[in-house]
Amino acid sequence: MATDKDYNYLADKAYSFDVAREKKKVEYLLKMDKFLKMKIYLKNTKS
Repeated sequence: MATDKDYNYLADKAYSFDVAREKKKVEYLLKMDKFLKMKIYLKNTKS
């Protein structure tokens, strides 16, 4: 049988995993945002 301690440990692990995933998602979105802005900027300066 799993004890409360086991459940807490799993919950903590799941939580930190979610946090890491959210952080990655945010970093990815920021990177994409920068990339798109750069592309738009280059397109506008070329013409």
